[in-house]
Amino acid sequence: MPCLVRFTAATTHDHTFLQHINLPEGSYIVMDKGYVDYHQYQLWSNTGVYYITRMRDNALYQSIEEFDIPDHVDEGVIKDEKVIVQYLVEGKKYDHLQRRVAYWDDKNQRLFIFITNDMQTDAGTIALIRIIHRPPILGLIMGC
Repeated sequence: MPCLVRFTAATTHDHTFLQHINLPEGSYIVMDKGYVDYHQYQLWSNTGVYYITRMRDNALYQSIEEFDIPDHVDEGVIKDEKVIVQYLVEGKKYDHLQRRVAYWDDKNQRLFIFITNDMQTDAGTIALIRIIHRPPILGLIMGC
């Protein structure tokens, strides 16, 4: 059950809001793909806060491990892999480890690519959390 839902105008930048919220370990942030801040994703990862969002079409990443998809996982999951993305902070390059889940929505004939730092939850659940709780602009925070 969400403890905080925030809807903002499309012209409102989410960096300010998200950098100043303190969430307990185990919380989930479900976001629109318009928000990409790998440094912030790393900070959340360091504190045990999970994020789920869609990957931008132009995102650069390196696949380092592909996971088997168990039979019990939603049949829409077509790929589950561990990837690395790089980001800069004050001119220094850092790596961020995340999970990339490809999901085919048969009903809408559409491919979704989700990214998360949750490496434990099955890929079908990751996809469903993002699809079911799809924020119009930003921000569903669960578990706080």
